[in-house]
Amino acid sequence: MARASFKKPTKAEMHLRRERTEVTRRLELFMADASGAAVIAELEETVGKLKSEITSLEKLRVKNSNLIKKNQRLLERTGELKKENASLRWDVKVAHSYGYELERKLKKTEKKRHEWAELARRLGNTLCLVRAENRSLKAKLNRNSTNSALPPSACPNTKMVHNSRMPTTRKRGGQVGHVGHRRHRQVPDETIRLDGPAACTACGGPLGFTGEYKTRQMTDLHITVYTTEYEAGIYDCTACGRQVHAPFPNGVVNEANYGNNVRAVSSYLVNACNVSIDNTTGFLFEATNHRLALSKGSVHNFLASFEKKAEGEIDAISSHIKGQPVCGSDATYAKAGGKRTYVYTYNCPDAVIYEASDTKGIAPLLTSPIKDYQGILVHDHDSAYYNINSGHAECNVHILRYLKGVAENEGTKMWPAAMYALLLKAKDWAKKASELKQGSLSASQIEEIESRYDEICEMAESEYADELTLPKKYQPDGIALYRRLAAYKPNHLAFIYDLAIPFDNNASERLLRGVKKKLKQTGGFRSIEQGMDPYCCFISITQTASLRGMEALGTIRSIYEGEESLFKYSSKSEPSSNP
Repeated sequence: MARASFKKPTKAEMHLRRERTEVTRRLELFMADASGAAVIAELEETVGKLKSEITSLEKLRVKNSNLIKKNQRLLERTGELKKENASLRWDVKVAHSYGYELERKLKKTEKKRHEWAELARRLGNTLCLVRAENRSLKAKLNRNSTNSALPPSACPNTKMVHNSRMPTTRKRGGQVGHVGHRRHRQVPDETIRLDGPAACTACGGPLGFTGEYKTRQMTDLHITVYTTEYEAGIYDCTACGRQVHAPFPNGVVNEANYGNNVRAVSSYLVNACNVSIDNTTGFLFEATNHRLALSKGSVHNFLASFEKKAEGEIDAISSHIKGQPVCGSDATYAKAGGKRTYVYTYNCPDAVIYEASDTKGIAPLLTSPIKDYQGILVHDHDSAYYNINSGHAECNVHILRYLKGVAENEGTKMWPAAMYALLLKAKDWAKKASELKQGSLSASQIEEIESRYDEICEMAESEYADELTLPKKYQPDGIALYRRLAAYKPNHLAFIYDLAIPFDNNASERLLRGVKKKLKQTGGFRSIEQGMDPYCCFISITQTASLRGMEALGTIRSIYEGEESLFKYSSKSEPSSNP
């Protein structure tokens, strides 16, 4: 049996029930009391009111039922909405979870972005440095003897140097009217007269002598050995029993001695001609038909004795160089005893001194002929020279080569070409002024050159504004070059203030070429004391003799013979414009 459903009455129904109970109670009282007409009327009125209320309550009940149905529908809708809300909450949770995942991924991506940005910045800096290094390496690869300080010997693969002479319409070879040079005819030591032909070689007819001769000479070389033997009789002393003999001439001390010609030729072959001692002795042995057999020790002694005999001449040359108003100096590396050494040269127009040193810098200069020099010292850009208390002038040919290299390797820069043209212009003005016997350029010319020089240095500084922040090793070579030109302006323009100062230091560099030839031939010296010092002494004498127009071999022979004061200088001698 189904259980009856119980519905809880509402508040209105409970109130109606209480009213009905009160009415029933009053009605029972009225029935008991017959005189209650007034009460009945009141009750009827109350009943009317109650009926109207019941009607209202019915309406309210109907309305309440509708509301209950509506509420039921709302509850159903609410259930649906709850389900939908639960679904939405799940979706929200999923969305929040996805959002959290996206936010995590976003943070990770942002972190990656910062890392990639930092990596890109570092790669950008690295790329900038690599480009700078690439530019520097390309500049190094492009260096040769025409645009840097490298000598031509270090650039075997450079292009051929083109002829700088202007072409003309003249044909090649000797020109019309040019006498030319003929072979030198010698004074004959022997004349051989040939017999005349018996008949004409053309037609066979008889011949008549004209009294004239047609000559041809054959000049040959005969190397002879001339040996003088001295005999000194031996005598016994009757008083003390000793044996005595007549004294031999000076220089004749050993059983076999060599004359000054042998000493001079051997020294000349070894030092001036860069022939090894073995080849020198071998050549003289074969050239003299196996008569002159020198040992290596003898040749070495010849060179050592020359150094001692030439001490006075070296002192005279050094004193002369000290008294000159302009002196050039340069250095090159050598090798002695397997170690790196250096050869310095100090020169004026008619004299030169070579000195060997195991170091480079201030030390060799403080023991050189220019240690107390008071004139103008022309040199390359070596800071050690500025420790000498003298005036200084820098070689501008090096600057021209450096400017050419900067122009080739840094094509966007305009200042190298401008400075190149200015220096050549100043050189041309100085040459013309020197031809006119002027002491210096005019004041207007000097002012124009100086102002233009400063403008070009400022131009260079502005052109390198973006590259000054690079590390020093990656900076273009032009930065150091323009800073050097700005800092040493008086030294680079010294030749316009005094025309006795040369534009370059090429004279000193040319004097070192013989040293480089010697090193290429021999590879080096045994030591400084036994190899380089005698060699420097020898070439100081021979090169000075060459500068003064003297014969080198004759000068060597004279020094071996002990003649002094071969180089007589005056402290007031005037140097030429190119030391």
